[in-house]
Amino acid sequence: MNSVALLGQYPFRLSSTFCCAIHSARPQRRTLKGRGTRHSARALLGPDAVFSAATVAVIPLYILMVAFPKASITKHILQPGHFYTAAAALYSGLLIAWWPAGIGQLCKGAFQGCSPLPDVHVLAGAFTNAHVTALAWVHLLLLDIVQAREVWLDGLKHGVATGHSVILCFMFGPLGILSHMVTRRMFRARLDSSQASSAQGLA
Repeated sequence: MNSVALLGQYPFRLSSTFCCAIHSARPQRRTLKGRGTRHSARALLGPDAVFSAATVAVIPLYILMVAFPKASITKHILQPGHFYTAAAALYSGLLIAWWPAGIGQLCKGAFQGCSPLPDVHVLAGAFTNAHVTALAWVHLLLLDIVQAREVWLDGLKHGVATGHSVILCFMFGPLGILSHMVTRRMFRARLDSSQASSAQGLA
């Protein structure tokens, strides 16, 4: 009798144990899922990912300015409202997100080392932090593309070719501006010479 009763209760015990195992596993699955989501977010906002993504993201903008300077899509993407808002939002977002990673403390240390000018060795030490390096890289990329955009706009305004100068602005911003200044002066000199020749021919 006891054996029969035990056998009759055994399936119930198995089902109860199985249900308890399922219920206990559900929170663990949620926890693992939450951890995975947070890990993915950290990976996307990590300095390695941001460094690579920012480098790749600016290339299409340079291609548009060089290959399609007068296209409507180029003018639409690089109009001040869209361009400067996106650039400011990106930089501000990274600065806020990475501030707890030590950027604030490193900036404080760099300014404390000023006597009265910043010390290059103190700043060099700050760049051993991957977040600082990635943020500085984004900073440089944005500065270069702002200079390239101004060169491109000035070329459209005065009818001057800017492809070579825009390319120089990529990584060598000041050289791109200098190249555009020289190109514009040469274009103006050629235009004046052409107009003078035309006037002499008419006379």
